[in-house]
Amino acid sequence: MKKNIIISSFLSVAVALGAVSCKDEEKKGYLGDTDFVRFTQASGAVDEIAAAFPVLVSFTKKDAGTTAEVTFEVEEISAVAGVDYEILNAGTTLSFGAGEFIDTIWVRPLENDIACGPDRQLKIKLTAVSGGISAGFPDNGGASEFTLSIREVVGLDIEAFGTTEYAAEEFDLAGVPYTGNPFDVTVSLDPDRENSIAVINMGDWGSPFPAFLVFNPDVNNQVIQVLETPNGFGQAGVPLNWTGTGTYNVCTRQFTVNYAFKNPTTNETLVPAINVFSPK
Repeated sequence: MKKNIIISSFLSVAVALGAVSCKDEEKKGYLGDTDFVRFTQASGAVDEIAAAFPVLVSFTKKDAGTTAEVTFEVEEISAVAGVDYEILNAGTTLSFGAGEFIDTIWVRPLENDIACGPDRQLKIKLTAVSGGISAGFPDNGGASEFTLSIREVVGLDIEAFGTTEYAAEEFDLAGVPYTGNPFDVTVSLDPDRENSIAVINMGDWGSPFPAFLVFNPDVNNQVIQVLETPNGFGQAGVPLNWTGTGTYNVCTRQFTVNYAFKNPTTNETLVPAINVFSPK
């Protein structure tokens, strides 16, 4: 590990846009021989605390006046109805009238008390279409299934941080580990700032000056800002500061911090590295 400083000179909108572009495409006219109904996407993901998720179904037809009834079913891969999700449609049939090209299956995720579990999944299948219209692409039946992943959301409990020893490893920006891995860092609650912790020995530099990490919650991966605070080292008489960003996974309790030293006078960034550490 480095012991001397070496100076060296950093969904709903998308779905809606997909719906618009798909509808515009239909207006241009369909030149194929077979009408068909399909999902506009193969898969999607939604947080358990989000609003209802729109699963879009498209009707491609030669004649805009053609109508169709489409039935669908839900296959529960790991998600459970009433626990992880609910279907908001009144039934399992979609109706396409004359001049209609898009309809929606609405899935509302449900927040539950499962902590740090894997994503729960369900699959929606187009099972039948009236009038002999194809479910999925006519040549291969593709796009007749849609898989939705419901992501678990776990909040950050900043008060849970006591003084804890963490096992750390350090890598350069290309992911190559430094010699000296692993080493220890100490993590404790910052008594002077909200949503902040102090890390001693980040990077195995041996500095008694802590690096302060401030959390900015972002679902399970908490975004971290490394405060620009002195680290006890200097360059040509100018004290250097910690700086950087990172993430904290509340499920694995692992930190990944992209940090560096910064000369506050010249704004020069020095010896950037990646520090990864987890509780022992």
